[in-house]
Amino acid sequence: MRKTRWLALAGILCLGSRMAAAAGPDRRCYVDNLRGINVAVKEGAKEIEIRFAAPEADADYAVLVTPSWLTPFCAPAKTPQGFTLQFGSAAPANARVDWMIVR
Repeated sequence: MRKTRWLALAGILCLGSRMAAAAGPDRRCYVDNLRGINVAVKEGAKEIEIRFAAPEADADYAVLVTPSWLTPFCAPAKTPQGFTLQFGSAAPANARVDWMIVR
């Protein structure tokens, strides 16, 4: 079983050694790979590819998603570089998606 370590930086909690290594000189946690908020989805799109700022170690992560419109969705492809989201109904105008990965 993998040990989990917490690191507190300027009042922000970072989980795990990967996060600790991502702490910058300003003592903030950089979590570009862990979440996306209000990511634009083109009108009419039924799929979007999410690319990470830096590759993950592997594709062993869960993807949590909240689209801004009522639609079924799935993440059929995950890689260390990112993942694909597919939607059951086409994105309306001004569609957005929030996502987060969990290890």
